[in-house]
Amino acid sequence: MRKELDPIIARMREIFDKNFDRAWFFSVLESVPLQMKSIREIREFLRSEKHQQYDTAELEEKAQEIEAFLRVIREYLLPELRERLGISYLDPQNLVDDKDELLTRKFIAYTLPHNLKEFLKLNEEFKRELAEKGSGSNTDVPAENKKPEMQKPEAGKPADSQNLN
Repeated sequence: MRKELDPIIARMREIFDKNFDRAWFFSVLESVPLQMKSIREIREFLRSEKHQQYDTAELEEKAQEIEAFLRVIREYLLPELRERLGISYLDPQNLVDDKDELLTRKFIAYTLPHNLKEFLKLNEEFKRELAEKGSGSNTDVPAENKKPEMQKPEAGKPADSQNLN
């Protein structure tokens, strides 16, 4: 089961590294209610080669942490991204003077919402895989410890007259 998560995690790592683990990104995070510890933990999880060692609860916790990170970025950073990058003509005194830097920052402002959406989709896919496949071999209950399933009563017979083993 865990091997099936590896391609999803690899794509998430690629988007995170290219878009959210950059110096320019940290420079625009001022006054955003996001702890650097959270970013560090996401980075460590995505770069780890030991995803098979996590149990389902830990993987679900990481997915929730990533979701919270993305929600904060969407709610607090995106609405004022152009102003924070210094490319908003609504705030001309803070406008970047260097044309190359202005072009780079415009590109960032244009691509970040798309990359945020892609990262969110991958996180949803990650959570869906966790829910569909269960926990894998790390926390499965051995067959001898599973409780027997109850059978549905046959039509016309009361439930207590059937063998429920």
